[in-house]
Amino acid sequence: MTVSSDKRSTPCLGLALGSGAARGWAHIGVIDAMRELGIPIDLVTGASFGSLVAASLAADALEEMREFGLHLDWRSVIRFIDPVYPRSGLIDGRKLEVLIRDELGAKRIEDLSLPFRAIATDLNTGDEVVFSEGDIYTALRASISVPGLFTPFSFKGRTLVDGGLVNPVPVSVAREMGAKVIIAVDINHYNVPEQSAKPLFPMPRRADAYQLQEKWRQNKLLIRLNEGLDRMNLPGLPELDVEKISWLKNWLDVQASPRIFEVLLTSLAIMEFRIGENRICSDKPDIIIRPRIGHIRFHEFNRAEEGIVAGYEAAMEILKPLIDEPGSILTG
Repeated sequence: MTVSSDKRSTPCLGLALGSGAARGWAHIGVIDAMRELGIPIDLVTGASFGSLVAASLAADALEEMREFGLHLDWRSVIRFIDPVYPRSGLIDGRKLEVLIRDELGAKRIEDLSLPFRAIATDLNTGDEVVFSEGDIYTALRASISVPGLFTPFSFKGRTLVDGGLVNPVPVSVAREMGAKVIIAVDINHYNVPEQSAKPLFPMPRRADAYQLQEKWRQNKLLIRLNEGLDRMNLPGLPELDVEKISWLKNWLDVQASPRIFEVLLTSLAIMEFRIGENRICSDKPDIIIRPRIGHIRFHEFNRAEEGIVAGYEAAMEILKPLIDEPGSILTG
């Protein structure tokens, strides 16, 4: 499902930004390094969070996205959550739409300053879906729909989810767009081994969890909610109306098995890592950048500064030596 609407007839260098949730802030650092080195970007494509950064670049709104990320804390993250448990996802995305439209403007893909593509997955067929025209929010909402976390996005009779399921680093799409040289940014490569050492949502100690359950039964959670959530490594949450956060009750139960988000996001990380490795081997980008950001967990969107720095350092390590090479593919 691809409709061409490129403005440039002979694009040269394409940038393919991979999926990886909160680790996607590293893409901004990669772009910073490319700009500092004078490497032009003629077209851009992305999957999942990579599509959001790619769209920001194409919309000339990268600085706005950077500022948003650098000022993001857990209070801000929670305010963007609009839980719809127990439907087909926990977050409906209405508040995310407001964010995207505020940061990028109500733009259409064909009006962007750079050729841009966002990748999604058809949940019913497993097909790759490439957005190349139309409302930019539609493309991004489909591309970032992490299964189980976001509700799937319905579009023209199709049920769409995260593009990372089929094409985590969309090198093939950049090539189809006409790129002669492709730089791929893979933010999943170092994730799985490092991530396995610490769970995404560490459980409270059993005694603490039991006390929290007692508080639920006594209907005093409004007083102790922040204490319980702090034990789950979610610092700084605002005081909330208990009726609005009743969906969090299951998070505080004593369980012998991993919690739902740990299962969903770790499974997705493993899958995208394996698929990404295979796709990169077959699609063969000219240059691949792999920031070491396994210490940033999938849900930690408040760690933008660390991600940006890691992306910049990884890009400079790979790209700067190439700039100085005679006949470099980056300089001609």
